[in-house]
Amino acid sequence: MALKKISLILSICIGASFAARSAVPDSLVLSLDNCIAIALDDNLTIKVADMEITRMDYSKKETIGQLLPSISFGATYNRTLAKQTMYMNMGRSSQSSQNSGEDNKGNEQQTQSSSSNSGIKVGLDNSFSMGFQASLPLIAPQLWKTLSLSDSKILESVEQARTSRLQLINQVKNAYYTLMLALDSHKVICESYDMAKFTADLYSKQYELGAASQYDVLRTQVAVKNVEPELTQAQIAIKRAQLQLSILLGMTSDIKLMPNVTLAHYESSMYDDVMHIDTTLQNNPDLRLLDIQTRQLDNALTIQKMSWYPTLALTANYNWTSMSNGSPFKNFRWNPYSMIGAYRSLKAANDTPASSRHAYSLTK
Repeated sequence: MALKKISLILSICIGASFAARSAVPDSLVLSLDNCIAIALDDNLTIKVADMEITRMDYSKKETIGQLLPSISFGATYNRTLAKQTMYMNMGRSSQSSQNSGEDNKGNEQQTQSSSSNSGIKVGLDNSFSMGFQASLPLIAPQLWKTLSLSDSKILESVEQARTSRLQLINQVKNAYYTLMLALDSHKVICESYDMAKFTADLYSKQYELGAASQYDVLRTQVAVKNVEPELTQAQIAIKRAQLQLSILLGMTSDIKLMPNVTLAHYESSMYDDVMHIDTTLQNNPDLRLLDIQTRQLDNALTIQKMSWYPTLALTANYNWTSMSNGSPFKNFRWNPYSMIGAYRSLKAANDTPASSRHAYSLTK
């Protein structure tokens, strides 16, 4: 019997220890700085903004790559199904030459006439070609200006990421301060409820002793009932503020977030904080973003105008060719050849609609 009691006690203790380890804490106390750090680390909007900066950086590198030498390798094979036929006109140049050579070249003219009528087959069965092609842009004004536009896009992405961070920090601060206000309001309402409850109990005891009227008892009880809805609303406000803060931090709703300070903590420094607030618009993110977008439109208009500018590129290639008859896997005769040159391009006609050109000016 004693052994059964000991085993039962041990099982209860072990079960309680496992339950204590697996239990989720009811509340989590965090400071404002911790909340901001968690929100910035886990927020998807911030991650997307950072990835957008990386994407724009790759776009700029792609533009820079167009200014660098490009080398490509290619190979072709052609099989001739029907060879070309070439005809030659061996007519005589003058009547005098016809009369003078009529006796000596009679047989030759007959042979040439027969060959010109039948034609000559030209070409081989197999044709191979492979080699390297290289090009280097020497003068490319439009690409040069596109780099400035890429820089503006990177600055725009950085400013948008900064704006997203500032907005998120502002939302976290508002939710944190709202939670502190809801907790302090709940505390004040609880004190009012306790006072009303104490007054109602006091008048009830006095009424039992005959020292108070029934009207006073009813009046104090009604006062208690009037405070109860406010107490319920304060509890709902706390839950709503905790849920809003949990959403911003990316946490589940089963963890109750609590601040580590109260509003009384800011009484000594709130006036200094208000006096040191920067009221200028120098670092306003919206104005900075508008300034960057204006520069982007100027660069885009300049790029479109630069499409009329001439471009110059250096080209070079080194190829090998081979031609043979019969099987394509033998009788290779590779012959290399190479060349170098310059390619100049000048736009002669405008292929951009007029509405697109006017859109740049109107947007600017």
